[in-house]
Amino acid sequence: MHAPGVKVRNVSLVSPHNVLDEPVLHEFHHIDGHRHFISLKPTLEIHHRLRESLVFRLVIDEIRILIRLQQTLLLIGCLERIL
Repeated sequence: MHAPGVKVRNVSLVSPHNVLDEPVLHEFHHIDGHRHFISLKPTLEIHHRLRESLVFRLVIDEIRILIRLQQTLLLIGCLERIL
């Protein structure tokens, strides 16, 4: 007797000749499934490069701001010592 709600299925034996070409079919399916992404790859690459360039520009701008701030604070410190 089985627990309530449990379905029992018959399992048939699988012979080796039935699954001999399974890895090959799986690989073909894998390649075919990703075929439409190949045309998107250059577009995604361009998009990635543009985003990367934007991030680099923002980082460079932030570094420039920090350098100017440091120069200003250094100048104020020098002026305070002189005066």
